[in-house]
Amino acid sequence: MLELTDGSFAVIGLDVTADLDGELGEVQAARGVEERIVRLPRDVMLAALRDLQKSVN
Repeated sequence: MLELTDGSFAVIGLDVTADLDGELGEVQAARGVEERIVRLPRDVMLAALRDLQKSVN
């Protein structure tokens, strides 16, 4: 996960769109045609959350 110069974020992960696209309705979520569902390992996400919390405080 990285912060871009415009303040938005990008993630590098495994594209699982084909596997999970049909499940979005079950969680009341949707994606745009140009968007992909990306799998992030739990430890990567938790580390990113800790880093974000530090940068906000």
